[in-house]
Amino acid sequence: MKTINPRQGVLTLMLVAISVLIGSFAGADEPMLMPNDKVTFPFQGIKRTHRTTTIPRPLNINVLEIDLNCPAISFFVTPGGPEYDDPNTEIQEEVLARRTTTFVTDYGLQVGINGDFAAPAQGPRYEYQPRAVLGLAVSNGVQYSTDDGRPALTLPRYTRSGTAYIGRAPFPADVYNAIGGNKMLVEGGQPVEPSTWDTIGGALEYHPRTSSGLSADGNKLVVIVIDGEQPWFSEGVTLPEMAEYLIEFGAYAGVNHDGGGSSTMVFGDKSGPTIINYPSDAEGERIVSNHLGIFSAPVVLYVDDEAPNDPGPGTPAISDPNEDGHPEHPFDTIQEAIDASCDGTTVVVHAGRYFENINLHGKNITVTSWEPGEPYVVSDTVIDGNNLGPVVTFESGNGRACPASY
Repeated sequence: MKTINPRQGVLTLMLVAISVLIGSFAGADEPMLMPNDKVTFPFQGIKRTHRTTTIPRPLNINVLEIDLNCPAISFFVTPGGPEYDDPNTEIQEEVLARRTTTFVTDYGLQVGINGDFAAPAQGPRYEYQPRAVLGLAVSNGVQYSTDDGRPALTLPRYTRSGTAYIGRAPFPADVYNAIGGNKMLVEGGQPVEPSTWDTIGGALEYHPRTSSGLSADGNKLVVIVIDGEQPWFSEGVTLPEMAEYLIEFGAYAGVNHDGGGSSTMVFGDKSGPTIINYPSDAEGERIVSNHLGIFSAPVVLYVDDEAPNDPGPGTPAISDPNEDGHPEHPFDTIQEAIDASCDGTTVVVHAGRYFENINLHGKNITVTSWEPGEPYVVSDTVIDGNNLGPVVTFESGNGRACPASY
């Protein structure tokens, strides 16, 4: 453990950048970055790696690593039930199909990914068309499709380390959301031998693909979307190749979801949904049966004990009842913001004197003043430990990549 204990117990906050070497949610499963990899944290607890490569062929790859211990993270699957059945068709539909962008907009999600395979559409596809998925589907505790022997990703209501599952039945008893697939790609940290699959089909051909995986310790969900069928840009991968990508990014178990023109990854924010990958259908984004959604929080949290909505300015014990770290409702203390942070978060501290001793708990976060380039703001942004011990404590692997300026 390392500590900072400046003279007289006062730290002027110009910039404290925390990069966890050990104990981040990726841990020992951290992949070796390639030269063209671009790593960002679009939302709390979500790390995105965007890779473009020409080896073994042109590929455009988007990988999300989701911290299942992050309190900002929760999941949602497209809802369904018998009420969505179309009485004019010969099959039992149970969900209303829609584009992934529509799904993200309808439910205010931060991330949306296409989900399970579906029975063929009855007639032309259209938004909110009743469809039947082929595997397990559970949305907020309501199961509307059985697994039929197929593997699935299952998630409890409150995800924590070791609570998610990828595999076949029997499934955990506390399934709250679940999305199905057709083939296990990774088991026990090893690629599944294609000869064990019931059918091969197009598994050994190059196509767009969507898959999900879980780390061995259950701390991380990996979601990968690889574009395909676009010569010279991204030509697609086989399922064995997708298994290797899952393993590279730390998956111990992995499942294949619907692919081809269905493969879509979408981010959502106040300005609306954005398609992150390049779906292959010439006519545009495909309408798909169901989806996996992720709720998260902004990657910037604010601290200001004298904010307009604070009923007790300068008194942390009297807080804004709606305090959540947003600019309109910032936290009273720096420690509150740190405790609410996940890897990739930036904590922005408004000018003022903060009487506290903070512990960064080994998180991969940045703590900075409101205007770190303005000397007058820096000098007016002070953490005062009041001689009660270290002003800032670094632990759980914070080391040489963990600079602090004051």
